[in-house]
Amino acid sequence: MNLRSKAGRIALIGAVVTLAACATAPPPGSGQAQDGTSSLLQVWSTPAGASIIVDGKPTGFRSPTSFPLLPGAHRITLSLAGHRNAEESVRLGPGDTLRVEAILTPLAAGRLGVGSVPDGAAILVDGTPFDQRTPAVIPQLVVGTHTVQLRRPGFEDWSQAVVVTQNRVMQIQARLTPSRSSCGTLAVQSQPPRATIFLDGSPTGKCTPERLTDIPPGSHRVELLLEGFRPWRGTTVVREGHIENLLVSLRHLPAQEVGGARIETDPPGACIKLNGVVLRQRTPVELPQMAPGEYALEITRPDSRPWKGELTVLPGEHALVQIWLEPETMPIAPETPSPR
Repeated sequence: MNLRSKAGRIALIGAVVTLAACATAPPPGSGQAQDGTSSLLQVWSTPAGASIIVDGKPTGFRSPTSFPLLPGAHRITLSLAGHRNAEESVRLGPGDTLRVEAILTPLAAGRLGVGSVPDGAAILVDGTPFDQRTPAVIPQLVVGTHTVQLRRPGFEDWSQAVVVTQNRVMQIQARLTPSRSSCGTLAVQSQPPRATIFLDGSPTGKCTPERLTDIPPGSHRVELLLEGFRPWRGTTVVREGHIENLLVSLRHLPAQEVGGARIETDPPGACIKLNGVVLRQRTPVELPQMAPGEYALEITRPDSRPWKGELTVLPGEHALVQIWLEPETMPIAPETPSPR
């Protein structure tokens, strides 16, 4: 007999009933009729690999397969990721073999690229684990809103809702936050003190001596800068739940290798931030002993717009930096009355 399609659902294409004896071991949850007979259900799908659900309960089988089923009326559902479910009602007589075939229609899909800092995080989409770690591309994801979760030991779980559109690649990049319980502390001291501390290439805004907390376990790059002294660069290892001590003795720069700078602003009295560290002096400022190199310079004043740039210090030279600060609100010139 032929199975009819339901409105809005994919048809289960064919059903052929033949008489046959059950020769397959019953799956969990199946059984036999009181007279000792059972029926056999054969399931095929295109594409293959669809999960088979009988009367709302997963069977644990995937198409193509066959398994015994009690005679009577049943609701058969085929489910495959990225495809519409196929559903139909069937009826089996005692000792019957029913063959069910279905063509599953693909849902509209897009791609999702997932990255993280640091990488190597486990990916879950709508609660289902993905078989790769970041960075990764999920090639077929049904169009719509999905919840992406990232998990990595030593870091807080990360979660975000993303919208996948058809035939497009959606990119997300997550910055994972170290778990406070798994972090360590780095105590940095220098002789002499007040050296600017950089960690992994970024300014910390701190000067020695200082304790840097909530640092992820692992190897980290440390850099110390102090006027008139050679820059110090090194690597240290931070362990979970430990306080690591770093004591550095800085070496004087020879006079011929020292540079300097004078920073002036109009109007004066501006605050200076050099490599992320706020200087105590206000403009104009003399910086007589500086290690040669490039410095990130930021100048602020409450009534002016912030200024950002770079300061280059050369050995044996004294740079002069003069900056005009633009007022926060430009004054409006009074209108000149027209002659009558």
